[in-house]
Amino acid sequence: MLDPVMRIVKETEIPIGQFLPTHLTRTQSLLEQSIQFAGMGGNIDFTVRGQELHFPITTGKALHMALDGGVSIDQITLSSDSNGSMPIFDEKGKIIKLAVGDIQNLYLEWKGLVEEGFLLEDVLKMVTSNPAKRVGIGGSKGSIEVGKDADQLILDKDLKIESVMAKGLMMVHQGKVLVKGTFEV
Repeated sequence: MLDPVMRIVKETEIPIGQFLPTHLTRTQSLLEQSIQFAGMGGNIDFTVRGQELHFPITTGKALHMALDGGVSIDQITLSSDSNGSMPIFDEKGKIIKLAVGDIQNLYLEWKGLVEEGFLLEDVLKMVTSNPAKRVGIGGSKGSIEVGKDADQLILDKDLKIESVMAKGLMMVHQGKVLVKGTFEV
């Protein structure tokens, strides 16, 4: 739970912005406490699910609860454990195997939120400008503005990835991957 973090924020000089709670959809009480944390001025992060990683609370439900609880969309990020090891637990909490976070999970969850009826411009902030601001690179990343890096994601009308440009280099064009990462085949 977030009790130690909330206590640190209340009882010390450490600014609340130093913390970014994540994996908040694991339990109802953790999600509710994260909404309280955001009410104190903190930022929160929802980790996306995957084929083998299922949290008890969907990202859509968590987002509804946060927004209904007065949390601004600007305080929320959406992230993945892409290419990281993902422990899979049984009903008693025992690790039964390790899976690998799929790099597409973030995109699929983001797209799913739009399909659930969340505003495209709001959900887009959760994976662009909000994370850039959190890590201190909002001046060069996270939005399309004069003087910022030439990073662009172009989607078709069905929200399928058409093209991706990073630092001015075309990475995906017309749906075809041109540049792959170290761990991609």
